[in-house]
Amino acid sequence: MELLKIWTILIRRRWVILMAFLVFVFAVLAFTLVVTPSYKATTKVLVKSSSATNSLLTALKMQLLPFAIPSEYDTDISLALSKSLVKKVIDKFQIKDRFGREMREEKFIKSSFLNLFWPQPAVEVEQYKESTILEISAISVDSMESAKIANLMAECFVQKRKEIVRDEYKQTKIFVEQQVISLRQRYYSSLEKMSDFMTAEKSIDFELEAQNLINKINETIIFREANDNSLVLYEKEIKENKRYLENMGEYRKEYEEFIENPRLNDLKGKLHVALISLAGKEIDFLPSHPEYRQVVNEIDKQKELIRKELTQELVFSKERSSINPLHDAIYKKYIDNKVNLELAFIKKDLLNQTIGKYQEELLTFPLKKIKQSKLALELEVSSNMYNNLLSYLAESEIAQSIDFANYRIAEFAKQPQKVNFPNKKLNMILGIILGCLWAFFIGFFVEYTDDTLRSHEDIKRLGNINLLGRVYKGSGFTSKLLLNPSLPKSQVVETYRSMKNNIYIAGNGQPPETLIITSSVKGEGKSTIATNLAMAYAMEGRQTLLVDGNLRLPRIHKLLPVVKNKGFSGLLNGAEIKDCVSNTGFKQLDVLTSGPVPDDPGGLIEACKLEAVLADFHLSYDLVIFDSPPLAAAGDAILLHRKMAADSILVAEPGKVTYKVLADSLSMFEKSGGKLIGVVVNKVRSVEGGAGADSFEDIFEKCLRSPVRIFKKIFY
Repeated sequence: MELLKIWTILIRRRWVILMAFLVFVFAVLAFTLVVTPSYKATTKVLVKSSSATNSLLTALKMQLLPFAIPSEYDTDISLALSKSLVKKVIDKFQIKDRFGREMREEKFIKSSFLNLFWPQPAVEVEQYKESTILEISAISVDSMESAKIANLMAECFVQKRKEIVRDEYKQTKIFVEQQVISLRQRYYSSLEKMSDFMTAEKSIDFELEAQNLINKINETIIFREANDNSLVLYEKEIKENKRYLENMGEYRKEYEEFIENPRLNDLKGKLHVALISLAGKEIDFLPSHPEYRQVVNEIDKQKELIRKELTQELVFSKERSSINPLHDAIYKKYIDNKVNLELAFIKKDLLNQTIGKYQEELLTFPLKKIKQSKLALELEVSSNMYNNLLSYLAESEIAQSIDFANYRIAEFAKQPQKVNFPNKKLNMILGIILGCLWAFFIGFFVEYTDDTLRSHEDIKRLGNINLLGRVYKGSGFTSKLLLNPSLPKSQVVETYRSMKNNIYIAGNGQPPETLIITSSVKGEGKSTIATNLAMAYAMEGRQTLLVDGNLRLPRIHKLLPVVKNKGFSGLLNGAEIKDCVSNTGFKQLDVLTSGPVPDDPGGLIEACKLEAVLADFHLSYDLVIFDSPPLAAAGDAILLHRKMAADSILVAEPGKVTYKVLADSLSMFEKSGGKLIGVVVNKVRSVEGGAGADSFEDIFEKCLRSPVRIFKKIFY
């Protein structure tokens, strides 16, 4: 269960977490109380920027391209923090730095992290919530000074900005005046070009003239079609007249004489010329025009002369008697049709020539129009720019006044009443929250980097090793607690009774005769385990001898009520067993203390014959338990295991011994030839589970009942 694992880590690292939390909170508290308080005053300045360049472009109906528009607020912020402006403020108030020296400009506008601990005057400028307002803030340990600095900074900024606007408009006005002179000349030149072109082309409006020409072409085409129809009609009537005249043989002579009459041929030629003139007049003039009427009268005159000539010819002919009225009428009609037919052919040729002439003239209009458009565009651009610049010159003073109004102080700074930094309440809240996070981080970091044995379950990481028992560290399980023979059913007795059963199983069902209790490092509780295990076997009825084999740091004599006599070192030096063994007062349990500490414990053990000594012990005792030195402390433990070849038990304390040291200890057993039957995990916390331990649900339920129990469960 992941929650149970987290709970276990918190319990295991509670002191680390608590210390990290307290250190962090106390550090925040100390910082809050010790640091010099500073005050912050803010002045708000309206900066609705509209430069002379923007005004000029607006007058010209143009705008800056998006990528060419600079950040106006960045420019204003840089201006507000310029050295020249900041220098005025520093000189005005004689501002000093934290060392009492004259404040430098770059230090005044650049607040450092050191200002939190050792504040000095500083200023900040930033845009207010994406609006057209700049906030100019001043920080100082003097609240009144902070307000004065902020207001003076704002006033200097507004004054400087107006000076820049005034200079911009002045330079822009000079530039515009120069451009007006240039554009005036360009405008007049464009007008002259347009006038020359229109004069050369003898035209006013090319579009209207082109439309009139198209209308003339259409009308001429209609005239030509009507004339073609007349041609067909006249040719048909002439054929009919000729057929009638040829059938009248008796009048053939008069007809031929008429055809060959020179006078008629001359009149016919004049009529032809008049008809050509009439065809041209019909194209150019209306029928009511005087010139047109004059040509019509000439034609009528020629026709009348021809008729008179024909009449005279008919009257004075020798064969006048042969003429009849029908012949005369047909002949007159024939003459009229011939005249009209001739006129129609002439008109057709003239109409075709006129259409071709109009079409050629029409084809010249696009080129003329293009040239006129270019000249008109050049004239229009010059005119617009010229007029816009004149308008800008007239309005520039008004625009300058408006821009001056766009830079003003919207809100003056007032003397701040509250401390800007530190905020005690906020600091404590953040200190507690961040302290908890920091403490948990430290606790889990220590847990992650800790390579020590954490619980009995971690023994499995070392291989196939028997877990002989777990001795819990909790209520009733202190490191100095020994078994009480008068309480055979106590929790402590049950723990060691279970350990004895596991030792019996590990020995293949044979009760042990010799046990060596050792550990990897000192302080893991092996002496307590050895003493209690010896008492447990004694309570079982076996005659037991507890030997303190730790000749360097003996401890058994401190746990049991015995006197330290010659002991084990005396026995190795040749003393009798009966002179070295002490009675503990417990039934069937004797103790062989370590005796005097020798100069060379390892050499003493190496020199004696432990096999013979062990054989002498078994003559009087059923079980001999040795309290061995730690394996990593000295080579005495390896000598005992190697020379005695007895069953060994390794004691390991979670949080005390690392995996590496524990693995090295197991490796020593293998190399020395010792027989390790299992491991006893000592000082196991009850939350890790096991016999006599509270479950997570039990702990949680009890914690809900009383806050006092929470404190006791976590910290005791």
